[in-house]
Amino acid sequence: MLTAILSPNDLENSGDFRKLATFGAAFEPADARYVSLLGIINEVEENSETAQDFYIAALNVLPVEIQALGRHFIWQVNIGQYRNAVQTIGTIYRRWPQYLSIVTPQLPNLLSHDSGYEEAIEVFSKLPDGREWLISNLIASEDVIPIAMNLVLDWSIKGNLEIRPIINQVTSRLIYFGQPSAAYQLFLNTLGQREKAEGGYVYNSRFNLKPAGGPFDWNLKSQSGIDISVIDLPSNQSSKQPNSEPALQVRFLDSPVRFDKTLQILALPPSNFTLNIDYSTRSLTGPNPIRLNIDCLEERRPTFQLASTELAIGGSSDQIVSAQFTVPINNCSLQSIRLVNDNFVESWSNRYSGSLLLKSVSIMRTQ
Repeated sequence: MLTAILSPNDLENSGDFRKLATFGAAFEPADARYVSLLGIINEVEENSETAQDFYIAALNVLPVEIQALGRHFIWQVNIGQYRNAVQTIGTIYRRWPQYLSIVTPQLPNLLSHDSGYEEAIEVFSKLPDGREWLISNLIASEDVIPIAMNLVLDWSIKGNLEIRPIINQVTSRLIYFGQPSAAYQLFLNTLGQREKAEGGYVYNSRFNLKPAGGPFDWNLKSQSGIDISVIDLPSNQSSKQPNSEPALQVRFLDSPVRFDKTLQILALPPSNFTLNIDYSTRSLTGPNPIRLNIDCLEERRPTFQLASTELAIGGSSDQIVSAQFTVPINNCSLQSIRLVNDNFVESWSNRYSGSLLLKSVSIMRTQ
């Protein structure tokens, strides 16, 4: 019983428990659990101040006693000791991660106050995977996700370069909740100086940076029959780069494969645009053409096609292709760059092999 998490509702007969706790505290003074039990009993009897005295006494005996930590944490939040409450979360996080469910219901209230919020920025930065745990709990609800947005923005301002994965979590969740503008602004506001230099209607259009996996960056997730990666190509004589130039390589593994891959999500304003693609193929063969499409994206699904460019197959070549398109005012808050092929009979005789090398994918606004 003393090894489980208790609450006042668990003690139907406080008198019997008081006898047990008093006896235990007298004969086992080094066992903080008995002192904590006395605190819970006093909560049942509505002696809140006395209960807290017992919890503090238990923590003086053993600073990581979980009963006392949990009950004292709730009291800290209720009376406005927000900085101390965050410190208590840190103790539970390090010593009792299996009991973090004690604190998660209190996070929105705790972090809505300046003192708790500022303390959380510091404490969770120092805990192993602390920021990841905190953000994952704050993005579950649309009502609470603004707190997650502010946290990742503040961590970014403080120069925490390793937080891109949790920024991606927040932006993806904002898109899920139907807040594409907020998602895109968060992405832009958390870019570093080098990343900002690669901005544009298509982010990192020449693949100069290693993709970081967010919805507004290149998606390198492979699938069966296809391997996607950024590689360095030997530069040609006319290139301004002396050694190599990067490219997004889509390598087909000599198998019949259907694909419809979103490579990047865009946030284009309503206007006229031109899509330009500089690409190469290396021994690329397959039963059907490969196309790069721009589609409107609503509720995370393509709704209608804005542009489609066919990429040559049947050998090796270097080409530049373009297509003009218009983003409408309504029902097209986000767009997607998709790599697709047409329906075909998936038999072993209809295999894709070779490589497609995208050297740049850019979009320019036109009059």
